[in-house]
Order: sequence, then C-alpha cells, then structure tokens
Amino acid sequence: MKTAIVVDNDHDIVEVFSDLLEMLEFDVISKGYDGGDAITMYEKFKPDVIFMDVHMEEMHGDQALKEIRTIDKDVKVVMVTGDMSKSMEDTLEKYGASAIIHKPFDIKIINEIITELENATSIVIQKA
Repeated sequence: MKTAIVVDNDHDIVEVFSDLLEMLEFDVISKGYDGGDAITMYEKFKPDVIFMDVHMEEMHGDQALKEIRTIDKDVKVVMVTGDMSKSMEDTLEKYGASAIIHKPFDIKIINEIITELENATSIVIQKA
C-alpha cells in the first residue's frame, strides 16, 4: 500500500494520523472531515487505503463505508473509532470494514494492521 486518504471530523486527528501514516511511508493524497468527503475523495483519487472515523457530523463513516463498498468492494477501508461497542463492530463488519482501530491509537498498532492488511483479506480488529 502506498497512497491513503484520512477522514475525521476532528482536524487535529486528521493531521496527527496523516503524520503517522507519512512516517510509515504512505503518501496521504487527500484529507476530509465527513463521510461525504470520503466518498468524493475515493472516487477522485482511488487511494490504496482509506482511514476513516465512524462518528462525524454530516455523514457518519459507517454510511460512507457502505457507499464506498458499492463503488469498489476491494478497497481497503480502515475504520477508526472511539465506540468500542459490539453493535458498532458488527455494523462495521457488515458494511465491509477491512480493519477497525479503536481510539486512542498508536503507530505500532497502525503499522501492525497495515502489515496484516497487506497479507490478508479478513477483517482485523485492534483490541484495546
């Protein structure tokens, strides 16, 4: 994987996450702040991976994930969330999340998930 987009309604998290990805040798080609941005950016840039928050104001990430899956069932979409409930996990799996990272996140976990995604097609869930 080489290119990524980062989507979160918190501008600071977008910047920190982008910096972490760049340390892992990703080219962050676009940044967004709601699910609608994620869909538009995916269609425009076709990145190797999308890192997206779940709870956002205009359009939630789970709905954007569902829409993106109708465009491309194979794109890697890593959902990032503070919601650790089983129901949210089930929803993200149902909509086809490639991986789930729980906030707060760290670079080691992100790197492990990226490595697993490069070698597998099954969902990866980071446990707190």
